[in-house]
Amino acid sequence: MSDNNIISPFKLFDAYEREDRDLFFGRDTEIDDLYSKVIHNRLTLLYGLSGTGKTSLIRCGLASCFDESDWFELYVRRDKNIMASLEKAIKSNTVKIFREEDFSLIEGVRNLFLENFKPIYLIFDQFEELFIEGSFSEIKQFIDFLQQLIASDIHCRVLISMREEYYVNLDMFEEKIPNVFDSRMRLENMTNKDLRDVLFKIADNSSVAFIKREKTVRKIIKNLSPARKDKERLVEQLIKTLDLSDVKKIKRVGDKVEDLIYIYNNDEDVIGINEEEVVLQIIEELEITDAKKIKEVRRLVEDLPPTYTHTRISLPYMQVYLQKLFDASFKEDGTAIFDTDLIKKVGKLDDVLGEFLEDQLKAIEEALGNKEFALQLLDSLITNEGTKKVITIQELQQKYPNA
Repeated sequence: MSDNNIISPFKLFDAYEREDRDLFFGRDTEIDDLYSKVIHNRLTLLYGLSGTGKTSLIRCGLASCFDESDWFELYVRRDKNIMASLEKAIKSNTVKIFREEDFSLIEGVRNLFLENFKPIYLIFDQFEELFIEGSFSEIKQFIDFLQQLIASDIHCRVLISMREEYYVNLDMFEEKIPNVFDSRMRLENMTNKDLRDVLFKIADNSSVAFIKREKTVRKIIKNLSPARKDKERLVEQLIKTLDLSDVKKIKRVGDKVEDLIYIYNNDEDVIGINEEEVVLQIIEELEITDAKKIKEVRRLVEDLPPTYTHTRISLPYMQVYLQKLFDASFKEDGTAIFDTDLIKKVGKLDDVLGEFLEDQLKAIEEALGNKEFALQLLDSLITNEGTKKVITIQELQQKYPNA
């Protein structure tokens, strides 16, 4: 990757921050929902699949809803122990120097409010780490702390963000915190309709220009979308129904099915085409005159929407792909132009991801002088459950003393 990300609207694997609000699109509804839950409840749970953008929603979307005078955030990740990390976060943000014997986490949070006279928002990110690596004793200590904090008169609200597959583990909180599930929100990946809106807003609010915007955006969405069994099924049925053998005609049928899928995931009033127009185009281009075949084409098309599941876009993959487009089209004047020729040149998502991984491995290998160690290093940063592992330079040196 180049240094173009200095002015790029894309963040790769970094979370969007408060200062990125002008480039954080596609989550307005989710921002409003989360804000409403957080301000009306002492404890809120945010959960979703890995890579849905939970951290960006909090650090950029939610944070931007507050004036500076009404928002004092304290972000905590477990690291080696969630209680020790919380204590460290409190002490590093307070002026008062506590004697060890006088310090308690509850009084530490209270002191933060008294020093800043702002509501405290205690945000536990990557909370699944507590269940993956934490002991029962550590979990119990946290539950006791959370129970005391919620019952206190301190102006503090708690937001817990976690991967949804570990959400069920929160049931062990219910005995002491019966309302633990009262305020919760599930964050889903973006649909291709969401992505279309995001790309249009990027075109309107950044240095990226889109040539033939609608067509270019459709090509990008197509490359980012997983393989669609529904598309394949409909194309096969149309080929069989129309008895097609001409390769060019089969390709045109595939293109028209793509149009249908795009319509089902977007507002047809906005994109200027509708289902009936596409059906007529299929009939006209393939020169279908048989009334029975026309009726069968309509029936097959009408059967598609109920079986079609809206495509969900992986946000980390999307960021890598869009950054690749940006790098490949970046100009010295600080602008970038996206068009269909660029998309064809850059290739499919799998190609881009493979190239990205190779680039990262090459960079680490060049820095370390050892490809095998580069792979071991990357492996050290991921848990068996696929979460990011927090590890210090000192720990890496101990693990690999000969590196």
